[in-house]
Amino acid sequence: MIHYAGLLDQGPIFIISTQAIFAFGYGCFLATLYLYSGKFWLVLLSHFSLDLIAFSLSAGGGGILSWYGNNDLLSNGLSMVFALVMTLIMFLGKQRKIMQENAARLINA
Repeated sequence: MIHYAGLLDQGPIFIISTQAIFAFGYGCFLATLYLYSGKFWLVLLSHFSLDLIAFSLSAGGGGILSWYGNNDLLSNGLSMVFALVMTLIMFLGKQRKIMQENAARLINA
């Protein structure tokens, strides 16, 4: 929960908590992406792309395509729900078998 490090700078707990909610959902999605693809570079590219969009659209990092600057519970909650729904969809059917095979391969590597 590195996103709570902002508390050390006396950041508002509500804002930091809403950012952590988004980070949790996105982290679940990234973990699923890694299990599905077995490629860590794909996870890094996804995270890099999100950060690039977020921090390049405005000077403060609160770009229109990013929730980073939008610290309300509704937007961060909705983005977490979206990421978790995408994660659950990946656990269904054929994708689940692929993820199990990749997980077994990664553990035994």
